[in-house]
Amino acid sequence: MSAYCTQQDLVDRIGAALLLELSDLDGTGEIDDARVAQVIEAASAEIDTYAQDRYGSPLDPVPVIVRSHTADIAVYLLMVARGYDQALADGIWAQRYKRIMDWARDLSRGAATPGAPQPSEQGTLPAFVSTPERVFNRDTLKGF
Repeated sequence: MSAYCTQQDLVDRIGAALLLELSDLDGTGEIDDARVAQVIEAASAEIDTYAQDRYGSPLDPVPVIVRSHTADIAVYLLMVARGYDQALADGIWAQRYKRIMDWARDLSRGAATPGAPQPSEQGTLPAFVSTPERVFNRDTLKGF
């Protein structure tokens, strides 16, 4: 199993203070790295369930939209574990989660794509195949 986002992606998305609040269920005053890794793994697995039949799994390199959606799912899972509250900002995350699940269903049906992959560590993208120009076409075959 390959994680599609990192703890830093969550920090970049919601800030260290909120990640601390969501992950520190034991009151240690520190971000619970193990809990964060667990929800990132669960979020990545959730994306894989929709992507694996059509695109293979794991997606490598990870497309930008997949990284973003995985981070959003992880935040939502942390909120649910903390005790989801519709009256708080949790409602926004629930809407995001629903929108991502709609995208994931579209992904599994082929109505959406995982998007372009991020450049790899070496800064290159996967190779594309090119072919020579067509020899035969409507104009060259006129009269046959």
